[in-house]
Amino acid sequence: MARKPRRSKEEIITENEEKKIARREFRKKCTERTKKQMLEMGWNFYKWTAVGDERTCAYCTAIDGLICRWDNSNVFYNEKNKIWELRSEEMQKGHPGESETCEDGSCRCVAISYKFEPESKIELKSKYIYSKIRDLPYSRMTTLILCLFLGWAGIHRFYVGKTGTGILYLCSFGLVGFGWLFDLLAILTGSFRDARGFKLK
Repeated sequence: MARKPRRSKEEIITENEEKKIARREFRKKCTERTKKQMLEMGWNFYKWTAVGDERTCAYCTAIDGLICRWDNSNVFYNEKNKIWELRSEEMQKGHPGESETCEDGSCRCVAISYKFEPESKIELKSKYIYSKIRDLPYSRMTTLILCLFLGWAGIHRFYVGKTGTGILYLCSFGLVGFGWLFDLLAILTGSFRDARGFKLK
């Protein structure tokens, strides 16, 4: 019996990449079909459901179980505050099945249809305006000035919504000055984030 020729390392890598691409495209097609079917039935909302194993990336885990919508892939519904909010940088963007950050190069998350009862138009409008104000990024210059002159008291942390650590700074003189200096350098380098995880603008 003739032996099969041994494949080179490059051939194996190419074959694996082709399989990843095929899986990714297949899941994207499944997502498109699911979206089309749900919208045809009048279901614009769904619950993001992740597999939850070791191959699930951190971005999918962060958004697992949250209510999303087909007409806007950048928001999720905050059930506690009852408003739509922008997804943080730690959350997966797009819809289930569209991500390429998971281990095998394709997202295995699924969209489960969700019956969502909207509130009155007046309540929705007021909460929409409020959420838009909340979604505006904090000023980097304002945070820098507050940190420079009142950083020892944690005022800059109160400003960006970090109330807990703000109280800690107030009681410890900015963590004996070290926390104050660390935050000042973080603001100057652009790595300082607000309580929502967003960078300052």
